[in-house]
Amino acid sequence: MSFRDWLETNLTTRESEKDDPYDPALGEWTEIRLFVSSTFLDTHGERDLLVKNVIPEVNRILAPQFIRFNPVDLRWGVLSNESNSFENIQKTCLNQIDNSRLVKEQRPWFLGLRTLRYGWVQDELVPSSEFERAVYFDWIDRMKEGDFKVSITALETCHAINNQPKEAPFPNVFIYERNFSDKARGKILARNHWWVFDFDYIQSLEEYKDRPESQIQYRCTDRANGFRSDRDDLTRYLASRKDVIFNKYYPERGSAIITYVNDTTGRKSGIGKVEGIEKFGEMVKNDLLEAVKMNFFATKSGDLDKFELERLSHENAMKTKADSFVGRSAMIKTAQEFLNGTGSPNTLIVHGEPGCGKSGLVAAITEQALKRRESSAGDFVFVHAVDCCPGSSFLDNLMRRLNIELRKYRRSKGENRVSEDPPELLADLQSEHHEMIYAAANLNPDSKIIIIVDAVNQFTHAVRAWNMWWLMGGGDCPANIRFIISTLNTENGTFENAKSACPDAMLLEVTEMDKGELAEMVRGILAKYNKKLSEDSNDKMLGNQMEALLSKNTSPLYLKAASEALRKYGRFDEITTQIGKFPDTIAGLFDSLIDEWCVDYGELFTKDVCCFIAASKDGLLENQINDLLKFKEETVMGENGGLLYDASFARIYDSISCFLAAGGGGYLRFFHDQLKFTVDRKLLSPEQKIETHQWLVDFFLSVISPRLTDGWNTDDAAPVVSVYYAHCLDQIVTHQLNIIQEMANSQSKVDMSLLKSTLRNVFFVRERILNGQEDLLNEEFIWATELADEIGASQEEKDAMAQWEKFCQLYTRYIRQNPKYVHSAAMNHPPSSFVYQDTCEVSTQVVQDNYPLRWSNIPVAQDPMIAKYENGGGMKCVASSKQGDVFAVARSASGTTIYDLSSGRVLHEVPVEGFSVLLSQDEKHLFVGTKQGGVSCIDIETGQVLYQTGKCLSGPIVYLGWGVEGGENILIAGTGYHNKTITWDSHSTNGMVGVYVPGTLVRVRDWSVEDPAYEYAYNTTTGIVFSTHKGFVKGWSLGGEQVVEDQSDGSRCIYTCDSHPTKPYIITGNNKDEVKEWSISPTNGSLQELRSVTLPPVSGWAFGGVWSCCYDNTGERIFATEPQSETVYAYDQNGEQVGKLKGHTACVNNISKIPDCDDSMISCDRGSMAIRWRTDPDTLSAGAKTINEKILWVGFTLDEDHFVTTSGNAVRVWSIASRQPIHSFEHEDLFYRSDGAMHPDGKHVAVGIRNGFLMLELDGLKVVSQSTVLCDDGSTSSVRISPNGKFLLLVECRNYDSDASMGYIWDPQPQNPKQLRTVSGYGGRMFSCAVADDSIHALIGGHKGSWLINLETGQPIQKFTEGCFHVGFVPNSDNKIEDIVVDSEGKTVRYNISEGGQEYRFYYAPTALIQDQVEEKGCFSGDFFVAAGSDGCVRMYEKSTGSCHYTFYDHRAQPFKFVSRCAGGTVLAANENGMLYMLDPTNK
Repeated sequence: MSFRDWLETNLTTRESEKDDPYDPALGEWTEIRLFVSSTFLDTHGERDLLVKNVIPEVNRILAPQFIRFNPVDLRWGVLSNESNSFENIQKTCLNQIDNSRLVKEQRPWFLGLRTLRYGWVQDELVPSSEFERAVYFDWIDRMKEGDFKVSITALETCHAINNQPKEAPFPNVFIYERNFSDKARGKILARNHWWVFDFDYIQSLEEYKDRPESQIQYRCTDRANGFRSDRDDLTRYLASRKDVIFNKYYPERGSAIITYVNDTTGRKSGIGKVEGIEKFGEMVKNDLLEAVKMNFFATKSGDLDKFELERLSHENAMKTKADSFVGRSAMIKTAQEFLNGTGSPNTLIVHGEPGCGKSGLVAAITEQALKRRESSAGDFVFVHAVDCCPGSSFLDNLMRRLNIELRKYRRSKGENRVSEDPPELLADLQSEHHEMIYAAANLNPDSKIIIIVDAVNQFTHAVRAWNMWWLMGGGDCPANIRFIISTLNTENGTFENAKSACPDAMLLEVTEMDKGELAEMVRGILAKYNKKLSEDSNDKMLGNQMEALLSKNTSPLYLKAASEALRKYGRFDEITTQIGKFPDTIAGLFDSLIDEWCVDYGELFTKDVCCFIAASKDGLLENQINDLLKFKEETVMGENGGLLYDASFARIYDSISCFLAAGGGGYLRFFHDQLKFTVDRKLLSPEQKIETHQWLVDFFLSVISPRLTDGWNTDDAAPVVSVYYAHCLDQIVTHQLNIIQEMANSQSKVDMSLLKSTLRNVFFVRERILNGQEDLLNEEFIWATELADEIGASQEEKDAMAQWEKFCQLYTRYIRQNPKYVHSAAMNHPPSSFVYQDTCEVSTQVVQDNYPLRWSNIPVAQDPMIAKYENGGGMKCVASSKQGDVFAVARSASGTTIYDLSSGRVLHEVPVEGFSVLLSQDEKHLFVGTKQGGVSCIDIETGQVLYQTGKCLSGPIVYLGWGVEGGENILIAGTGYHNKTITWDSHSTNGMVGVYVPGTLVRVRDWSVEDPAYEYAYNTTTGIVFSTHKGFVKGWSLGGEQVVEDQSDGSRCIYTCDSHPTKPYIITGNNKDEVKEWSISPTNGSLQELRSVTLPPVSGWAFGGVWSCCYDNTGERIFATEPQSETVYAYDQNGEQVGKLKGHTACVNNISKIPDCDDSMISCDRGSMAIRWRTDPDTLSAGAKTINEKILWVGFTLDEDHFVTTSGNAVRVWSIASRQPIHSFEHEDLFYRSDGAMHPDGKHVAVGIRNGFLMLELDGLKVVSQSTVLCDDGSTSSVRISPNGKFLLLVECRNYDSDASMGYIWDPQPQNPKQLRTVSGYGGRMFSCAVADDSIHALIGGHKGSWLINLETGQPIQKFTEGCFHVGFVPNSDNKIEDIVVDSEGKTVRYNISEGGQEYRFYYAPTALIQDQVEEKGCFSGDFFVAAGSDGCVRMYEKSTGSCHYTFYDHRAQPFKFVSRCAGGTVLAANENGMLYMLDPTNK
């Protein structure tokens, strides 16, 4: 029987059932062992290509499917004692093939190379019973019975293709037949090397009589011809099998080298290299990918949600590390005992030097914890391996993942009220961090809450990760929490900070492994690739390779890197030599391997890869590296094309991966700075550093530049939030600043103008904010500012940085909400500003349709506002650090907030209801005075409450300050009434003063100030504590004795006081809007009034006055706040007003100096905002000139040459051309709600006063008539006149009898107005009204919703539940009343009147709508209307769809009170900041 017949008869006897595609567990790695079979001597080229290039590239492609190939290449790894007999070699090779079965009942994954050689003939065959899985070897018994003697290569192939009970959907046996090309057949090869590529058994020595006998590899045997025919029979049989992928490839012969000749037998070994096998590699890659596609269900990482995918990435990364972990049994036992334990310590810190094996140990601990989770449904296990996937190096990523996992866990335990979604804001995430962990532990006391974080030193420092505030520890930590981290001993201070954060933590130092453990680790690493090192010192050929390797370096990291490097070598004879060449340090090993890679992959390619990774900010994504290399290649080679590199990153990845920190698709960066230093020293000269950073800048700009335009109206206007794009955005500025630094270091000409493409580019700023990078952007501005000072940049460049930093801080909220209009926001700055000028440079002329309005009365003076901080409500007082890095705000209702002063980012939300705050002298702690009369001490780094006093004093602590007693600092606390004048008579509890030891908050003494108090101040010059009361001031020694008798200031209430920083002076502020400065007598402690200033009068609020006042740091200026105007006033030593600061949206109740900063202050209001101001004299005086009065209403005259405004003090007529008032009128009954309405005769204006309205003649603003409409309890809320001049509608707000509030309809004849009828029965206070263009319908809004009424009857037509402060009609060109808009819970609701009041559409800002007739003129057609919102924005809406066509915003803008537009298109928007915004049509 021929061998072909035997194959046909014996390998196809079993019918196979078609199996279903393999369905692995989603998210778990599937490893396919691919056995590579061929004769060895002549296929080194193909095998090297497979192992070094093809398989790595395939694995990178399959990574999203969690599938990877592991090639089983036995060229080395079969030791001499395993290859010295037929039995051993057959067992080794065929058992390895069995291990390559993904499914037991299917064929193994097998790749065979068929060449002219035949291989080592097996004279004896091992029976099936001798193999590990005998059931697969029935065929070998039949071959043995037929007395066939075939090569080991043939046996491998027969075993792979033998039919099995199940057949994969698509073949997974791949055979490639090599046929040398015609060109190669004519290539001359040395005669003594023929045997390497050709059939190795010869029939007659006569043919080779001229060759020495020692050069003949094998003797001729009787079966020589049979071996040749057997080889061909098997090849033809394989080609005929339909269940085998069979392909041919056509390379050329390369070189052949004899590597070893046995002195005894004359048997030679050698290697053969072929050329032109790239197509073979591509063929294999495509076949493998197709097989995976057909044999696996198409599950990808995209089938998982983002956080589930990240969870699997972290756990898989740790499992991979655990695979190679051995030994350390004592440490594992310690960790196991920690996991099983309860109570303190709750934290285990695994630490050590680089490369000691920390991550491997933590991975082994993690494996135990995960097994614990699987075996016990009650335990919670969270794993985070820094750098294992994109985003994993950011602490906020950990906190968000942990928050989500804890929510899932708690819900699984029955807590259905716990939301599935984590907080959106980072501040909320931070404030919930400890609370969420504690809650999960306390509610599940019988379960363990296990949190494991590997390599915390590799976190970026965002969210102050290195400070370790996020760890667990302390006496209140639940006993069932187990927190495990690993860190280096010194890098980034994480080890020391972790010990400080958790003083009782268990420390586990990772020390050296013994040689036995190290050898076992090396064996484990190589075994994954079916490799082995010789460990026999008597092996003359190889020697003891293991001993040689271990003698180099005992660092686990070194040995892992060396093992990974060794496995790439295909020839066993190279291993011993290569081990000998290895340097004995990690950096040296890396250095030598760079040289080797330069040979293997090309010098330029290797250098560029290493330099790009080393120079990167925090690593590069793999696809970024590929794209970066392609970008450079295309740039250098130009239009003519061509190749700059002859390699791809996939080729070098397997070689370099063991030196990279990322293990599962994260940012690839060198795992330790030693490696970066090696690249820096070896490859990067100063010039090359600049060049490398420039390539990175150019590449990243090429990625993001398509978005750096004003193309907001295109279809792709949505923000790009991919990891790739966001990372490119994040990297650019770092490299630009590095270029500037390197240029300065080399004394080259430094040009900071290159930042115009980024930090000074409004579209770049927009993209950073939309991608959540405002904090990083702020850090870059700080770095750029410091660098500008360091290199001596021009003042112009420094000013540009300052202006752009301010723009980013003030406009972040607006840009995030309205990114389409960022160009307009920049162009609304003064033309002299760098924001304006830089934006002109980077943008083309704006398309008119995109920006239909332009701000025409832009203030030219400097703006004193530096930054806004918005969060929560009820802000009470602030405290800021001397360094200017943090400040805190006490908020009575919702806790205390700690901010980053520069960026405005919330650092911590502390659940302590604060009424006063004070930083410790070292500025590491924050003291908070509470509502209950206690003091809490908070760690600023962690946001944790360290200790607190409980209730010690009666009433809320409204003051905290520093005093000195006996040469030691003491903490002074004072209680008082925090709400100023809201309830004068009920304020009856006496205030108290307490003195505390700062470090412990032990109370030294306390005393009563014997009267209800408002505020306190400690004067350092006299050592006196002053307290303010109902119209008088007292002074107290620190011993509690009254040393300053009651000093009256002639007011009813003194709300506030402050002490001069260096003199015996204090200032006080009272309910009469007065600030008085007093000197303290050195003899008897009495007070003498030095001067007094009165704040500008603000009409209408009985609860006004000076709520806060303070000196600046020099004591030369005084700042005071008045709530009704929402203004901070500045006065000099002579009492002259030198500035006004406006920008708050609620009553300003605190103004505070920043220590050691002479030109900056912080104020906060009762609402949600704190503001930092620049207060140098030049800015203050310039800023004062831009502030106008608080306008309540504005309207155009019919000639459109003038407009009219009302305020609480005056009515004015303005010239549009000059923007100056030409007539002014003041009246005692004008008040804070004085509204207005233009009379359609074009000659008069109606103005609301307290109890009615005035009719004024526009020319000169003379009073034509005054109508008293309301009773003493009522006041006018709003007034409107119908377009036909027949009706005036006035609505009132009654204070006490609010349900009786009414509307009044009058005949608005200027000289003789008459009341026609009333609108009664509404049942609540009224605040707004509007009249339709048909002069018949009107709207009334108030506490009871909105009414649509008939002016001719005064009767309601329809009633709506929404509508209070803003009601209006949507302008319609044909005067047909169809739609109305009313405000509702922060939104504006549109109703369609013609459909019976059906809700129509939402606009997402409360608005005051235009009342004027809309004419189709200019850019304002009848398709649009303009609205001004309470969020400080002016918007243009499309009538038919409700979509926003344009948004105008300015950082100074507060809620708009009124907006009006003339037929020519000019818009006037009256704002509560005292500014009147004039917006002209762009085409005007």
